[in-house]
Amino acid sequence: MAKDRPGFVIEPHTDSSDNVFTILFYAPETDCNREFGLTTYTRDKGFRHKIPFLPNRLIVFVPTDQTWHGVDLLTNDLKGTRNSIQMVFLKKSFILD
Repeated sequence: MAKDRPGFVIEPHTDSSDNVFTILFYAPETDCNREFGLTTYTRDKGFRHKIPFLPNRLIVFVPTDQTWHGVDLLTNDLKGTRNSIQMVFLKKSFILD
């Protein structure tokens, strides 16, 4: 669980190839922070799409060289915190015994 605050940013990246898939669950109390959602990018890191930060939004994707994403800088316009849950499902070969 994450409670991100102003100043938080995640630069454009792809997730590890050790992930089978990544799950993001947005858990804000209202939709007042909708503009602080996940940004997706083209392979050359150009803007593609913004996924609004809305209550009960679930995002699932398979990490590839085409799933570039990040979180733009959270400004002081953020009301409260950016509450979310991130889960990754790892390949068996990555799990330590």
